[in-house]
Amino acid sequence: MSIRTKTALLIFAHAIIGTTGCTFVSNRCPEGFECTPIDNNKGGSAGKDGGKSGDGGSGTNISGSGGSGTNISGDGGTGNNVSGNGSGGGSVTPGHPDGEWTIATGDLAGTKSGCGTISYVVAMPGEDLLLAGVVARGVFSSTDHGKSWSQLGQGAGSAPFTPGLTQILFDPEDSKVWWLSGLRYGSPYRSDDNGDTFVALANFPQNDGIAVDFSDPERKTILVGGHEQVQEVEYSADGGKTWKNIGAALPADSGFSSYPYVVDASTFLVGTGGSQVYRTTDKGAHWAKVVDGGGGAQVLHHSDGSLYWAARDADGLVRSVDDGETWDVVTGPGIVYGMKPIELPDSRIAMRGPMGMLVTDDQGAHWQQVTPPVPNDYSWYITTYNEVEKAFYSTHFACDTTMVNEDALRRFAWDYTK
Repeated sequence: MSIRTKTALLIFAHAIIGTTGCTFVSNRCPEGFECTPIDNNKGGSAGKDGGKSGDGGSGTNISGSGGSGTNISGDGGTGNNVSGNGSGGGSVTPGHPDGEWTIATGDLAGTKSGCGTISYVVAMPGEDLLLAGVVARGVFSSTDHGKSWSQLGQGAGSAPFTPGLTQILFDPEDSKVWWLSGLRYGSPYRSDDNGDTFVALANFPQNDGIAVDFSDPERKTILVGGHEQVQEVEYSADGGKTWKNIGAALPADSGFSSYPYVVDASTFLVGTGGSQVYRTTDKGAHWAKVVDGGGGAQVLHHSDGSLYWAARDADGLVRSVDDGETWDVVTGPGIVYGMKPIELPDSRIAMRGPMGMLVTDDQGAHWQQVTPPVPNDYSWYITTYNEVEKAFYSTHFACDTTMVNEDALRRFAWDYTK
């Protein structure tokens, strides 16, 4: 395996939280978490290979040495250029987006919940349907842009779903078939009927992500990544009937084994807490590190066949065109957050960063700002795009409340066709 590129700059405090963390509305952080809010007034780290950490910058800037205006830059960037020196620098063109982020929590506000409240949001591909996970309560759907919500899993014989939802994986051949992972109350689950009923596949307590072998029509191979767990990748070869941990062969210092991906029945990837990606071609008997600087969130399998994987916090974005064997840094540190990239209907990619939602049409080399920054933004918040409604949605994690916070979900209307 070759390692083409490496990014190792951390410009935001390390927060091992998967899809959960904490807000600082009342300056509280859950026991066992390391939580640091993003400071948009701090000087930023520069690009790889030669950029200098900035000590200037003001307002919402993250800038290099002497950076000003709206810059996010490497060594001495000026004007409107947002870049990092060295490979994988990337750049951002600031925009002047109209509108503002509005609250879209609707009648979920005030719902009794737990730490994290709305832990996850995703738009159903090709439908005007939002799905959100409410910690300790279940999965909810909305067809009116977040004004009202209905609880799923109410069909006869459904297993109760109470985890803090971390991922819904839709079958690309049949979108009514879902796989779901979650935190604290046991997972994973499967639904074959658009969430009307859930079937518990196992009872692993803490899971950040789930992966399925979509090259197999029978969907037998499933992986589940552990939340805040080292060497923990659960593997099933029979659709979730039986499981074994294949993460034990990962290096002891590989970090939390959070985000799995299945290439085929024998070839798997896992993104770890150290912003590293490991790969196996023998069902987990042996793992090899293939890149530093990715693996910090769930991976995007783009329609062109490539993979995009963000590093933790805001440490860059890598891309592979050979099923994860080799990787290139396409965006350097300081520009996009460690979130799953969003593929828009026109194949462009959207991600959130300190400047708000950004869109690229050249595989991460250049980005265009299309929204203002998200209020109370943190790097681990979950964001989705409703392609029918043409709007972004972003979560606002909270651990200082036992009920869903009023601003747990925010919306920004943006038409990708204009």
